[in-house]
Amino acid sequence: MDTGRIAQALSAAEPVSAGRLQILERADGVTIINDAFNANPESMGAGLETLTSVAGDRRTVAVLGEMKELGDTAKAAHADVGRLVGELGIDVLVTVGTTDEMTALADAARPASPLRIESADDPDVLLPLLNRLLKSGDVVLVKASKSVGLEKFANILHAEVRA
Repeated sequence: MDTGRIAQALSAAEPVSAGRLQILERADGVTIINDAFNANPESMGAGLETLTSVAGDRRTVAVLGEMKELGDTAKAAHADVGRLVGELGIDVLVTVGTTDEMTALADAARPASPLRIESADDPDVLLPLLNRLLKSGDVVLVKASKSVGLEKFANILHAEVRA
């Protein structure tokens, strides 16, 4: 296809499924990128790069849960994602879950300064944590394998606007 036809097709494209780079705008100025339909090392990288691209000079918050079904490579893959968080200059990392993989992700991101790292044991304690952290203008990526439950959480976060 020539470039013009590709551009025309992409301009008319609409999301096919929720939770795949779905951009949600809250009334309080927080932008949420719901990419929690599924996760693997490549899609995590793409999601984080999209976060920094969409944010521009705004504060970036990456809410990341575990990538499932990676077998023996799981811990190393999570550490690679953590290093990318640091390399991209993400401002705040919030890990969801208490697995060794999530610890490896946070530990690999930790050398990046001035990265702030928070953790939530599960999605149930995530909303109060983010309510304390988020401020107008923030751009938040929500990304994990579907079984972590963050896909639904992104919609709850979208609906949550503090008075």
